[in-house]
Amino acid sequence: MEAKLTTRDRILKSALVLFEAQGVDGTTVADIRKAAEVSNGSFFHAFPNKEALAIALYLTILEDYHTHMTAELYAETAAKEGISVLIRAHVAWVMNNKPAAHFLFDQARTEWLREGNAELRDRNEAFRDGLARWYIPRMSDGSLKRLPPEVLISQIIGPAQILCRRWLAGRDKKMPGTHLLDLIECAHAALIAPE
Repeated sequence: MEAKLTTRDRILKSALVLFEAQGVDGTTVADIRKAAEVSNGSFFHAFPNKEALAIALYLTILEDYHTHMTAELYAETAAKEGISVLIRAHVAWVMNNKPAAHFLFDQARTEWLREGNAELRDRNEAFRDGLARWYIPRMSDGSLKRLPPEVLISQIIGPAQILCRRWLAGRDKKMPGTHLLDLIECAHAALIAPE
């Protein structure tokens, strides 16, 4: 039996569907209220305005993405395995959460998101710390190349991100998972320290 959604969750779920179809700017509070089947008072009790709702939706999706990315990554995970885990997790999350992924990647630089910057910064920092618990020991033991963290992570996730964005935008009909083994092999070649 499926758990009943809270009013807040119904609003978030309806907003994601509408934002995917109409964009954030093209969606009104009235559209969201109607889709979520909530009153004006219920909407404004949950969110002060549409921008606050969009920020909350973005942070909720980001948290889900971060949780999925690090679910099988541990401090003791070997270098090659860790790279594979991260690429597989990224591609799987995007393919299984297409509307959420589209929203997450498309909204990353929008004006309204700047209002949530402190919380966004905290969540991204916690995610980076989680990744560091894996890659710092792997750099220390010599199995991963010593690179600045932003370069390391962009080399792992960046190519998969590009393919996923192309798929989300409809520019590539092939599922991103089609290229999974090639993405992993390229990342291993770029990041595994020579023995």
